[in-house]
Amino acid sequence: MKELFSNLSLLHWLALLLFQFFSVGVLVFLFMKWFLRKELRLYRNLKRPVMIITPRNSQGAKIVGTEMELETKMLAKNGFFRIDNESTDFRSFNPRSNHCLVVLGYHPDMQGLDEVLTKIKMLQIPLIVFTYGKNVNAILEGDKTKLDSYPLTLYANFQLTLLNHIFTTLATYPYEQK
Repeated sequence: MKELFSNLSLLHWLALLLFQFFSVGVLVFLFMKWFLRKELRLYRNLKRPVMIITPRNSQGAKIVGTEMELETKMLAKNGFFRIDNESTDFRSFNPRSNHCLVVLGYHPDMQGLDEVLTKIKMLQIPLIVFTYGKNVNAILEGDKTKLDSYPLTLYANFQLTLLNHIFTTLATYPYEQK
């Protein structure tokens, strides 16, 4: 009788051990699937170019202090991001479906905001509005209303905030090849 209990006990422990190994294996598999899916999204988005748009006034001239050269160098030097054609103005802005996001340098005297928003909305890609170290309240009320009408808009006022928003957006925004 004692042998029967010890054998049952051994079978019981063996079944429990197999169940635990199987449970842990399933949990590890599910975690790796979730983790690798996120990493694949980041990898794909990092391969896609980031487009930078600098503001221009009504005559088409650059607005002083809004060249975004430092920001472009910082992003290119970082090594993670692909910057598309340095920075461009809104008239030559022609986003393709392979762009992962657009960084728009904002200045109250800029022209072409409506055109840029229309093109971005058609492609449904994230937009980061960079205010050159000024508070978000520096955006004109009418322009802020237009920008807020697009749900994929973020605001960055400093270089580090811009870098953080770009990386976070690339890591979380779903990749869809169109």
